[in-house]
Amino acid sequence: MHTRKRTANRLEPPRPTSITLAALIAISGFLIPYIGFFVYAMEDYNRISYESPAPDPSTFVDINSSRLYAMANWYEDNIAKYHMPHDMIVETRFNANTTVGTPTSYGGFTDSAEWTGHYLMAEAFRYATCQRDGNTTHASQALANITKTLQGIDKILHVSPNGGMARYAWPLAQYPGTVRDNRYLGSWNGQYYIYEDDTSRDMHNGIIMGLGFAYLLVDDAAVRATVARLVSDMLDYFLDRGWLYVNPEGDPNGTDLDDGFWLGGTNGLWTLAYLKVGELVNSTRYSLLYREYAIDRDYAHRSSFAAFSRANTVQSYYGLLLDWELMFALATLETEPNLKALYLHHMDQMYHLTKNDRTAIFNAMWLALEDIDRTNQPAGMTVIEDVGDCLMRFYSAPQRFPGRDYKVANPGQESPVAVKWRDFFTDDIGGTLYPFWELLFKFPVVSDTPLTPDRREQTDFLWSRSPFSLGAGGNGYFEGPGNDFTVVYWLCRYYDIIAPPTDYQATIEVHYG
Repeated sequence: MHTRKRTANRLEPPRPTSITLAALIAISGFLIPYIGFFVYAMEDYNRISYESPAPDPSTFVDINSSRLYAMANWYEDNIAKYHMPHDMIVETRFNANTTVGTPTSYGGFTDSAEWTGHYLMAEAFRYATCQRDGNTTHASQALANITKTLQGIDKILHVSPNGGMARYAWPLAQYPGTVRDNRYLGSWNGQYYIYEDDTSRDMHNGIIMGLGFAYLLVDDAAVRATVARLVSDMLDYFLDRGWLYVNPEGDPNGTDLDDGFWLGGTNGLWTLAYLKVGELVNSTRYSLLYREYAIDRDYAHRSSFAAFSRANTVQSYYGLLLDWELMFALATLETEPNLKALYLHHMDQMYHLTKNDRTAIFNAMWLALEDIDRTNQPAGMTVIEDVGDCLMRFYSAPQRFPGRDYKVANPGQESPVAVKWRDFFTDDIGGTLYPFWELLFKFPVVSDTPLTPDRREQTDFLWSRSPFSLGAGGNGYFEGPGNDFTVVYWLCRYYDIIAPPTDYQATIEVHYG
């Protein structure tokens, strides 16, 4: 045992022995090359996505505007009937897999807030499109759905005693599980609920985006008053707490919406997106604050390139969706020319990271912000056809339409690069430290090219999952909500990226099993 000794009236720390130094050198000599090799493997693995070729237009399914319209209306009815039992979007389990059957239970609560926000945005675009087209019946249906969804958002924003947003809230008498960690008892409008805490940034992003577009596109006084109140409550909560989410015990949970310099933090554009929605609904209260953050604090330039998210494309694609949600709202709402140009530049960088990924929502948002529609798409550009192809392929895949977890009929071809590294880090010598490195980066076997929707397994929101992910599916009893189709379709209809139907009475078939 080493002890501190006094020499010349001063204390000296113990000196490492030669054995200790030798051990440190040996460990360093092993770890440093291993780390370097691991980084090389990550880069080689990610080339699967970096080097994805542009999709071949000759393989695109022709856009049938009448079929897409009929599919959108089917999804609208199905979501309202089966996927919003308590005014929040959920997945649903049925008691049959060869017919529609009857709901027996629900799932997907953990991410319910985010997909509810996307549903709200979809209904806002649907309302504005139908109003413009003179389709008052469907505009009224969309308005009713918006009103119902705002009740659900009001609930999750106020069910917690400390004012923090919940991931979801379920009536106590109907709660389908056991109360465990991160589940709490709360109340809203005189009723008790079990709500889930530990609300992450993606949940807040989906909600603020949905609220922003609801206010922008829905010319209904009651809706706008409700949205303004909810946005103000949400913003004031974060402003009072330094942009930190605080759990019911009073502790930050790691959700920080302010600009940060740490590796996994947000950038200045996130904060600005929230404040921009605030300025939209209450310019008197938030306009000066938005300007202070954007210009005086220079958050507009304190933004990070999305390449770090791209490093995880093949396994953590949802990180890219978080940036797109906020950038789309921020760039859409901005009117000051210099700031808008800056936001569009950042968005363009994000787009070029994923433009070949067959991710229809990213491509549709980019088209909208670039003011590209079916009347002015440059010669040789096929982005609109890419988006249309993705939506058309929902119809031919039962795991997309109606959205059951059936086995995928034609999954993708495994990437030999992915197989090589997966085997090396699980079966070969590379597995020595893989249990540690796996916390940072996994090497799952993935497709060698981005997969179209008909070749991907059922999930809650398709565009948040890697287009390279291979999945077999289940037995067909579990159904996703389908708002991953409606949000793209109605956005494209509003911006005239996809044409209105030529036949409003077109029929479609829904196949179970």
